[in-house]
Amino acid sequence: MALKTASKEWGRGSMLSSDEMREEFDLRRQLILQARKGNRKAQDRLYELYKVRFYCADDLSRR
Repeated sequence: MALKTASKEWGRGSMLSSDEMREEFDLRRQLILQARKGNRKAQDRLYELYKVRFYCADDLSRR
C-alpha cells in the first residue's frame, strides 16, 4: 500500500513540473512570436528572462 501512495505522489509531482514547463514554453513561444513582429516590450522581456537579444530586419536596417 505504501508503494502505491508514493508512486501516486511522485506522479502528481512530475505532472506539476511538466505543466510548469509547458507554461514556460508557451510564454517563450508567445514572446518570440511577438518579438518577430517588432514588439519592443516582448524583445525586452526576452532579454530580461533569457539574456538573449532579438533583432528584426527592421531593427537592423535602422542601425
